[in-house]
Amino acid sequence: MDLVRVIHMDRRAPPSDVQPTRAGYSIGRWEGDTLVVETTAFTPGVLNADARILHGQRLRIVERFQLDATGTRLTRSFSAEDPEYFADVWQGSDVVLPADVAYEPYQCRDLEGAPAGR
Repeated sequence: MDLVRVIHMDRRAPPSDVQPTRAGYSIGRWEGDTLVVETTAFTPGVLNADARILHGQRLRIVERFQLDATGTRLTRSFSAEDPEYFADVWQGSDVVLPADVAYEPYQCRDLEGAPAGR
């Protein structure tokens, strides 16, 4: 909820000494007007709490972000692969629209008391 995600636009691969995190290590590139983001180096955890989908450290997610012509509708399509947990590729998409309220930090803390974003 207060998770910070960085998308590295200046790399083609994660550094050899990358440390796994909840957010993973994301690398982006442009394909025309589409931002393509590949994320690896996750710590094992829950990919989707609603669907109760667990994942391991070999999870790989590829996302494609496209903004509509009006600049008000951001569509994200994704595919996730994890040979440890998934029998097949998990795919989906969602849409984000502008919010009518100002952003406020969530200030979430996990049950063990670790600060958000760790």
